[in-house]
Amino acid sequence: MWQCGLAVLVLAGLATQIRSLARLSWFFLTGTSAQLIAIGIVIYELLTHPDPNAETELVRNSGHFERQFVAVFNMVFAFGGQFAFTELMTDMKVPTEFPKAISVCTAIMSSLYAGLGAAGYWSKGLNVADIVIFSLGDSTLARLAAGCILIQALAQYLVNVNVWTHNLMVLIGRAFGNPESASARSGCEHCRSRWLAASLFVVTYSWLISMSIPYFSSLVGIVASSTYLICAYTLPCWFALKLLGKDMWRGELYLCHLLIPISLLASAAGLVSSVSALIQDIQSGGSGFGPAA
Repeated sequence: MWQCGLAVLVLAGLATQIRSLARLSWFFLTGTSAQLIAIGIVIYELLTHPDPNAETELVRNSGHFERQFVAVFNMVFAFGGQFAFTELMTDMKVPTEFPKAISVCTAIMSSLYAGLGAAGYWSKGLNVADIVIFSLGDSTLARLAAGCILIQALAQYLVNVNVWTHNLMVLIGRAFGNPESASARSGCEHCRSRWLAASLFVVTYSWLISMSIPYFSSLVGIVASSTYLICAYTLPCWFALKLLGKDMWRGELYLCHLLIPISLLASAAGLVSSVSALIQDIQSGGSGFGPAA
């Protein structure tokens, strides 16, 4: 597995030197198209080759609450792009179109994810341990779908690396009094040599984490529970109360005050559950995508 990770490390290290997200839009569009192709292939395989012994339940309660929390935060991770909103808006040609773009993307994602989840559960049942594509066997179509997902994952990874590299350089610039980095609004405004060093650090750090903790679902649960809800709900609500509190109507104030403790409690529960699930994966020798079958 380390060879595949090293290949991604090299590709990402090269591609992240394109500092403008707008200049990478063609690759992001390619990744989205590849994802749609993969979803189509997976749904076709699920509907045409269902498991005759698949067991399904209207309400599933396995008693493994840690795994259920991990599953919830895997879904949070799938929808958790809020941390990149500021950078995406900054690099857009028409930033005022951003709310419309988010609404369209959310509608498409919700429909596709719900449809794929329902088809997968109907076809393979409740005993699937790995992510659904690894339940399709070793057919040519399954390999093609896996290749398409790799392209989509690389596109998403490049967005993450760009955002985190930019944020890291801004923080370092403020800490060490570098006005160029401290005031930069996007990756394009950073020094090329410093961007090279920072981006390679982020890519290498990510590679080391993926090699050190090769349990996908549990790792995603840890990342989502420790950062995604806080970035998507806790901090925005806190900032809104501090900066806009006097101009908000009563319902918004109540909702913000309610979301802050709920998001913190949910994050804590998800983090504890994900760490517990990771320990179980390590002890049981499970695959990189879940517990041992």
